Amino acid sequence: MYEHEVERLVENSLIVAQEVCRRRQVSLSERAERLLYLMVDAWIREPPRPVERFPQEFRTPDEWVQLGQNILDNALGDPRIAKEMTTIENVTFPTLLHAVAEAGYRQLMSIGFKG
Repeated sequence: MYEHEVERLVENSLIVAQEVCRRRQVSLSERAERLLYLMVDAWIREPPRPVERFPQEFRTPDEWVQLGQNILDNALGDPRIAKEMTTIENVTFPTLLHAVAEAGYRQLMSIGFKG
């Protein structure tokens, strides 16, 4: 993939991630927004390396984007996210990091990655 294609994919993926947040009515702190950008950028540029049992259908850029969107959507359903939205009206960096890490781990393990 050419660099301009990667840049466009990162930009489009960030838009999708922001739409997922809006749909879930989740507001991020400034640092959590930066983390979201970093996670999207890294997911596209340095995706998890597949293992032997990893399904072929998750190896195209569009499928990586969809998988990343599913992970974020699952993370935003975390009770800690809901609690912060109720108490301080936005999600902080550590809470977003924790929720995404757990959701990502669960999603990747379910499709064949080894821990």
